[in-house]
Amino acid sequence: MKIFVTGSSGMMGWGIKKVFTDDELILTTHKDFDVTKHGDIGHPDIIFHLAAETDHYRAQLNPEHTYMVNHTGTMKMVEFARELDIPIVYIGTCGMYAGEKLSYREEDRPVALNHYGCSKYYGEQAVRSWPKHYILRSGWAMGGGPGIDKKFSTLIFNQIVKGNNEVWAISDVFGSPTYTVDFARTLKNIIKRGACGTYHVAPPDYASRYEVAKEFVRLVKDNVIVHSVSYDQYHARFPLKVRYTKNEVLDTGKIVSHGLSAMRPWKEALADYVKECYANPV
Repeated sequence: MKIFVTGSSGMMGWGIKKVFTDDELILTTHKDFDVTKHGDIGHPDIIFHLAAETDHYRAQLNPEHTYMVNHTGTMKMVEFARELDIPIVYIGTCGMYAGEKLSYREEDRPVALNHYGCSKYYGEQAVRSWPKHYILRSGWAMGGGPGIDKKFSTLIFNQIVKGNNEVWAISDVFGSPTYTVDFARTLKNIIKRGACGTYHVAPPDYASRYEVAKEFVRLVKDNVIVHSVSYDQYHARFPLKVRYTKNEVLDTGKIVSHGLSAMRPWKEALADYVKECYANPV
């Protein structure tokens, strides 16, 4: 396939490049292709729309920019797909749920608590206007290492590199740590099947932020102490600039029952990720 990829320099793009090695990837970033403006994408067989504003703080402080990228930009990519009569892949997020349930299925109604989650859901709605679509909602993404991954793993890693012997992590916020290589393998399975629709793509198990931090530290440098704190305790010390949900666990029954999942348990995937991208920090 010839695949036009937006936002290819991020965590998802890193996983896509590792998995779709037999395909022709037209890789673009915000520097050479602005999804909010008109452009030319040539004649690909499919679009992978990965580009998004994913920084929750920036999204909350700059909502006009956030909705322009995550909603309007997505609408423009859907226009390309419609004009060329090709499918489009859109990366959704677990961050569009409010956290009242123990886990979320594809048909559960999103209730976003912040501009990031809301703008990504609006992007989904734009994609659904074109029947040839794949919407894959991701859990807590991890991929690319320190130069690409700006999320939880690298935040912990940076503290270790600085020589901190103690780190703090929240024990009552839960989610689905999602290795982007496994995510890309699952995406490949779904596309091969031609099974358009919406999917939750995450590991079969879940964890708290504290559990992820503790396992990450064990793999990287096990003489660092990981302290467990509650959501309220943590944010009393570091006041919130944006409202977060406390439970983003995705139910993956659909991809499992359809034989599409290539997702491993999160600890197994994290071990591979650390080995490749975070080994020997100091």
